Amino acid sequence: MSLLLWITGAAGAGKSTLAQALLRRWPQAQPPLWLDGDRWRAILGPLGEGYTPPDRLAIGSALARLALELVAQGRPVMVSTISRHAQVGELLDEHRGAQLRVRLRAPLAELRARRPQIDASELAAMDADPWPFRVDLQLAPAAVADWVERVLARLDGTL
Repeated sequence: MSLLLWITGAAGAGKSTLAQALLRRWPQAQPPLWLDGDRWRAILGPLGEGYTPPDRLAIGSALARLALELVAQGRPVMVSTISRHAQVGELLDEHRGAQLRVRLRAPLAELRARRPQIDASELAAMDADPWPFRVDLQLAPAAVADWVERVLARLDGTL
């Protein structure tokens, strides 16, 4: 199976929470490899330390290339990361198998409650995102179960 699930959203939007919930519900016959953006930064060491737009683009591009390589080897891959640059989307477009892009959104006040350092310009850039998303989810209390159901429904037939 060559499924690629790309989950993106601002810092604090719930990407890792959704990914962990999906892993608990995923069919155990072939669970996806989960590539978490925060862990990826730690693996990259000094190369993953920057937070400028060019840094985020470089990190997201490297993560996309890794995901595509793993998918090409027949493994389902789930990525949760802030990387939402158009250039990263163009890389992901190379994948001809099943692909689902999920964006998590939330009002700035809620995001700042979870991550005080979030920048309003980052959120504005995400809202102006040119990527085609198949599932667009809004942060809400106790919404994770609903998010999981919506994503799994979109993946039905590919799992």
